[in-house]
Amino acid sequence: MSVIGLALAIVVHKWAEGLTLGLLYKNEGFQRKTIILMLLIQGFTNVLGLIVGSFLMGQGSFIMAFFMSMSAGTFLYISLV
Repeated sequence: MSVIGLALAIVVHKWAEGLTLGLLYKNEGFQRKTIILMLLIQGFTNVLGLIVGSFLMGQGSFIMAFFMSMSAGTFLYISLV
């Protein structure tokens, strides 16, 4: 159930993130094909992270703690920058 909830949370906010990134790229003067390619890469990266996270779920507390701390650090960096 938690995987479904996580997937739903990602889907619900990804459209806003994609729209924001697309508008930023457009304002910077990128071509339409380049914008689409960059958004697709960003979208596939999220899916890849979800798949890797699912495989690592039962691998032990050290690995989970490591990746949770990496995730927390990333959120702190993004929110402060």
